[in-house]
Amino acid sequence: MNNLKEEILEKIKKEEIHPIPRWVYDAKNYLFWALFVISVLIGGVAFASIIFVIKSQNLPIGAIVGFSGPRFLLLVFPYFWLIVLAVFITFAFFEIKNTKTGYRYNTLLVLVISILLSIILGSLLFISHAGGAPENILRRRVPLYKNINHSPEKMIEMMRQNPDFERNLFKLRNIR
Repeated sequence: MNNLKEEILEKIKKEEIHPIPRWVYDAKNYLFWALFVISVLIGGVAFASIIFVIKSQNLPIGAIVGFSGPRFLLLVFPYFWLIVLAVFITFAFFEIKNTKTGYRYNTLLVLVISILLSIILGSLLFISHAGGAPENILRRRVPLYKNINHSPEKMIEMMRQNPDFERNLFKLRNIR
């Protein structure tokens, strides 16, 4: 036993091993909590943008095109924002699990709380009319984003310009 103690002490001296200061662990813990909060905030913005995009769709135009209800929603749903929401809820989940006491929390509970916080925050942002800001910024500043989610107006414009699009839309409409 005494021999093991001496071997350990010799290894510490030989490799110049020093203890890691407590502030490093505290900083890491605070960083993970901050990342959790940021992830929930971004998830809230994504959820507000999802609500904004769905609410801003012109449903009568969907009926003119021949789509209504779930089919129309599939065409105009903001998949980009849904992916952003899912990614940041996942980040929030892993970040809280990496905190000092995160291992104690029930996995399902952490996931549900992350989702609920993002939904509540997103709903509040939408109610306060801030849900459209990220959508509008992306539409103005990111050329590729303009083509990701087609508005019904854009669909009608494409139909008028491209006969193949009209034919494909007709085929989609007849799939049941």
